[in-house]
Amino acid sequence: MVFPGEFKMAKELTDMTGDEFVKKILDGERDFTGIKLEEDFDLRGHEGFNDLLKYMDGTERHHELKANPVDLSHSKIYRLKAKGLDIPYLKAEGVALVNVNFNDVCLWEPNFKGAHFVEVDGSYSRMHSADFRGAKFYKSGLGSVSLESANLKGSDFEDAELSNVMMGNAFLDGANFCGAKFSYVSLESASLCSSNFSGASFYEVHLDGANLMKADLRGVDGLSWAHGLRKAHFYKTKVTESEKEVIEKALQNVQRLIVEE
Repeated sequence: MVFPGEFKMAKELTDMTGDEFVKKILDGERDFTGIKLEEDFDLRGHEGFNDLLKYMDGTERHHELKANPVDLSHSKIYRLKAKGLDIPYLKAEGVALVNVNFNDVCLWEPNFKGAHFVEVDGSYSRMHSADFRGAKFYKSGLGSVSLESANLKGSDFEDAELSNVMMGNAFLDGANFCGAKFSYVSLESASLCSSNFSGASFYEVHLDGANLMKADLRGVDGLSWAHGLRKAHFYKTKVTESEKEVIEKALQNVQRLIVEE
């Protein structure tokens, strides 16, 4: 995966200081499309951070944000420190996030469609039902992350390291995991049609109920140690003789028919 040193945006970006950003949100502004946020901004350490968390809390606010979300689409955000951030329904399509600390964030149903994550620390974050369609992850830390029921269709995790990641029921059709390292990852009941796992390594990966139709499993290291192979779904899945042997052995004892008189 080739990542550009600079991200080309459709329009000229508007510079914005961190102070201005926080104040505008607290004043009810939602449109932050095409901004270039102050680099190295410490949102976590800002005097208005706790006010921001309180502002985002409550059922009424959540309903309002769902209808009119904070929108950071097509913006550039470099070296932001945002540990513990909570912004429900955040919209950030095509955003470029570089060296951002998203540790322990809680983003309910965020929209990161087509976003670029470069060296982003997203460990211990919770992003339930997130939209990451076509997003690209480059040297980003995804440890102890909850991405259950997320839409990651066509996303790119080439050479990524995924540890303690929950992707149960996620939609990962056409995702690229070429050369990725998986450890303690749940892909239970995930849709992985036409996904590319070639050259990936598995350790304590759970595939119970996963749909691997037309997925590429050639050269996967540790496939024999994956859990739930016998309950995964295979159809026109690409394998070498080595993976074929592992999968067929796992399926040997599957009870396909139950005769009842």
